[in-house]
This record gives sequence, C-alpha cells and structure tokens, in this order.
Amino acid sequence: MYLKLLVNTERIRHVTLHPKQLEELGLRSGAHKEVRFGLRSALVQIEADKEVNERAIVLSEDIVNLLRIPLCCRYQLKMLNDVLAIGPFISFLTSPKNKTNQRYIHQLRDYLSHYDQIGGAVLAFALEGVNQRTMTIDGYLYNPQTQEWQHGTYPFPSVIFIRGYVSSQKWIDYFKRMLGKRAIFNDFYLDKWEMYNLLSHNEELRSYLPTTAIYKTPASIRRFLKKHTEAYLKPVDGTMGISVMKGALTKSGFTIRYRKDDQNKKHVFVRFPMATKFLQRSLQSQKYIIQQAIPLITYHKKLIDFRLIVVKNGSGKWEYMGMIARYGAQNSVVSNISAGGYAEKGEDALQKALFLTEEETKAQAEKMADLAIRIADYLDATGLHCGNMGIDLGVEPNGRIWIIEIQHYSPAHSIALDANQQEMYRRILLNNMLYMKRLSGFSEGGKPC
Repeated sequence: MYLKLLVNTERIRHVTLHPKQLEELGLRSGAHKEVRFGLRSALVQIEADKEVNERAIVLSEDIVNLLRIPLCCRYQLKMLNDVLAIGPFISFLTSPKNKTNQRYIHQLRDYLSHYDQIGGAVLAFALEGVNQRTMTIDGYLYNPQTQEWQHGTYPFPSVIFIRGYVSSQKWIDYFKRMLGKRAIFNDFYLDKWEMYNLLSHNEELRSYLPTTAIYKTPASIRRFLKKHTEAYLKPVDGTMGISVMKGALTKSGFTIRYRKDDQNKKHVFVRFPMATKFLQRSLQSQKYIIQQAIPLITYHKKLIDFRLIVVKNGSGKWEYMGMIARYGAQNSVVSNISAGGYAEKGEDALQKALFLTEEETKAQAEKMADLAIRIADYLDATGLHCGNMGIDLGVEPNGRIWIIEIQHYSPAHSIALDANQQEMYRRILLNNMLYMKRLSGFSEGGKPC
C-alpha cells in the first residue's frame, strides 16, 4: 500500500499514523524510533491517531526538512533493522557530467511507466552533482504528479543503478562505503580482454569461447592467422562495431576487411610484410584483441548474431527476457544495427537461417538461453554485482553456439524495440526497477540485500 505524505506544522520530531498502520509495523504509540529516508535519519516519537487516513503518513515539518523528503511522491513504510524506513528511494547514476545527465534523463522516461508498481522517490544524477560534505545530490527527481523530472537538491538514495559510463573507481568505492556494497549494481567495467580471461577460468564456459589473444605487433596477427586462417581485430574498449576489422590469409595474400563511413572496405596485400604499415597505422590508437573468426550463420549475405537479455527481477534472481537477432549490412564484417544492420526476433532468425522446424527452433533457443543464465550466474559467483546484462552469442550453420561478447555495463535494451518486441522491452525495464526496489528492502517481505 502506498502512502501520501502529509506535513504537521505544530509538532516537532513526530510521526503520526493510523493505529492499524502501527499494528502492521509492530510499533506502539509513544515509542521513539529512528526514521530513515535514503541515508538520512532522525529520532522521532511515534503517535497513533484514528483521525489519520490509513493511506497517509503525517510527519512533523522539521523531520520533512531534515530528511529532505519530497512531498510529491507516494511512499511505503517498512521496519528495516529496527528502523522505520520511508521509501523506496532508488536512483540512476547516468554520467560524470551534469550536462550529460540532463540529456540522459529523457532516455529514462520509459522506466517511469512502471512507477505505480514501484512507488517512492526515483532520482537521476551525475557525479558532478554529488556533494560529499553535505551528503546531498544536485539532480532530477521524478514527480509522479506532473510526470516530469524535477530539478533540485536531494539526499543520498538507498540504491544506485549505474546506467551510464562512470570510469572513476574512487567514486564507486565511495558509494559502496556510504550505501553498502550490495546497494550499487553494474558498478564494474571489464574490457573484452579482461572478460575473456575471466570466463576462461570456468571450464564449462571455456568451450564456448573463440580463441583470443592480445594484439602486440603485426607479427602477432600473422602468427594467429597461421592457426586460424581468419580473425577479428577488435578494440578492447570498443562498442557498436566501431574500428572492428577482419583479417584473413588467402591464396591472394593477406586480406583485411572493415566498415567505414557506412561502406564496406577491403585491402589485399600480396605479401604480409606489405600490410605492416597499414596495420601499425590503423591499430596504434587503441588496444586490440585478436579473436578467432567463427563461421556464423548468414541470411542473404548478412551476418547474424544474437543478443540475449538477462536481468535480475524482484526476487533477486536472473531472468531470461528474450533474444534479438542482429543482421549486419550485406557483406559487412559486423552485425551491429548502428553499422547498417537491423534487428528481428531471435527465434525467427534461427528458423530462417538454419531451416529449422518450430520444435528445433525452440530447442536451439533454450540452449542459448540456458547458456546466458549460466554466464550470469558465473559472473555473480566471482563476486561481481551485475543485475543488467546483454549477452552476444553466435551460431554456426551446424548449430554450435559461441560466446562473442558480454555487454555488462550499460547494454541498450532499446534493441528490443528495434525488433518490434515492445512487451519484452517493457518487462526488461520493469525488472530493473523491481530489482532496485528489492535492494532497498521494499519488495514484498523484503529486506535490503
């Protein structure tokens, strides 16, 4: 049940509730209790009043001001570790800079379509808006009455979902000290090489990984190609298929293919040493990995791979949300939508490209979904706290499954909309919100994780 917050200007350090509310909370009138909102708390006297609406909580004005509780939101009350908590108070950390945050909050609007199932205060902020001295945040709070973001200064929340790129480990460590380690999720970043090494330690998952090495010099590519014939060169921090190249040793010599300015490019060098300057020039600005090229399924000469989305739900468990197929532009070396591709429901692509029956398609999709959950569970077992993940898998014409990449930091779930899967998109965002609510202790029968 959500409660409306009312202000009493005549009392000091008081919380007044209907007797039924006190009974449900296990409180007695006249008792003194700590009341908390986010990280702020104060000692108050609890009072019962039959005249108070059962769906209201009356706070003395000094407590509202001290705890900086926004009056526009609808709240729940929970006894958490003998503290009367008002919440949930959850947040999105979007970026380092305030200007970026102002742009980003519009992208968060879809999350707020689930506000009635979450309640409480929802904050969006950037690191630049955090004041450690006063323990306040200059950010944007969602106002459910106007359905708009409201700029202001607010206390620290109970939970932080890192939804944008935050490179400062000092800030992450600071928030963990203040809120607790389990109150922050998607709070780590592993590049492609680090993720490969982490997954390689799991014997079961290792068999799904293409052989991968770190690029050092053009000679390291040549050595790799003598074993694997074709290989991808990928920036370890790259996204959206940018700067990805595909190299191959053929009868014609060394061939390198890539996509630039929305066009497929190809260079052929009769002898490998002739490619040295090109590779040095092309690969000098970033750190790269060399990865075994998998003969992935295609459709009308369009490369296909699959994004499987797994998120934690209101029970704190990983839930498989669905699979989206990504088709690359014709003859492209990457399948990214941003590089001229398009998206489709994953099962439809499997059935078309592999010529499967409905039962065979279902069986293949279940294998892929099972692998995605195993990857997520393994990352949990390493001690990482991730609740939001996109797992990119590839499939050979014979049905063999490969792990291509793990999007663990801030995967764009709008890919579901690209494939016209609105219901999948809605469920993904709802589970993100329910998981935050759980971490704050406000799920049904919940305690902070």
